[in-house]
Amino acid sequence: MLLTSLALLLGVGTLAQPLHQDQSEHCCGPFLVSRGSLMGYIDSSGQVVIDFRFYAAQPFSEDLASVRINRDGKDGYIDNTGRFVIDPNFDWAFPFKEARAKVRVNGKWGWIVEPTLEDADNFSQGRAAVKLFGKWGYIDQQGKVVIPAVFERVNRFSEGFACVIKHDLLGYVDKTGKWIINPRFEPLPSRSDELHLANFREGLAVAKTAQSTDISIRVGGLRLRPFLIELTVFQRDWRP
Repeated sequence: MLLTSLALLLGVGTLAQPLHQDQSEHCCGPFLVSRGSLMGYIDSSGQVVIDFRFYAAQPFSEDLASVRINRDGKDGYIDNTGRFVIDPNFDWAFPFKEARAKVRVNGKWGWIVEPTLEDADNFSQGRAAVKLFGKWGYIDQQGKVVIPAVFERVNRFSEGFACVIKHDLLGYVDKTGKWIINPRFEPLPSRSDELHLANFREGLAVAKTAQSTDISIRVGGLRLRPFLIELTVFQRDWRP
């Protein structure tokens, strides 16, 4: 065991007491200790790595630790630098086991999932965009990756399809990740345009060709005649 029930000397004349006999699961620390009425964390050499600033805390498990700043506060989770990665919003928060942690909020119990994503968007039509290893894909409402993270940029699903960019070309996929319109359009001038104009609405979406002509497309990739976005977006009476 790296820690025993003996007190550790931290600084001149300052004692810190290990709070758990066995913290070997997190073999290299940080290890939970107390000093006076506050709790903090040390490494295996006895150096303080997270200051004594917590009213309550638990040992690290799966690289996260549940802590509470003050008596009347809420529980949240910190990483091994002491930074909150899950905000303190819980009445009680228990250690992570197998990437899930039991928590209580407003008298109700449930589980939360360990944050492993680089970025994520809100759910839309049963899918949420997530970023993994620098690329975007989609998960379902059970948290399962259903469309692999292979895109540079993505939009939320709208009318059953999502605008995605792969190899700097814009196309559309369905909820299974199947290409409905192959990536052959130029990205729109700004991210705002991509988010608001490139989604399908009433069966139409805005796209841009390599010749810088703004066009609208229908599901299936059928092109309609060029138009001016600010005047004629999504007119229903156009014909090819």
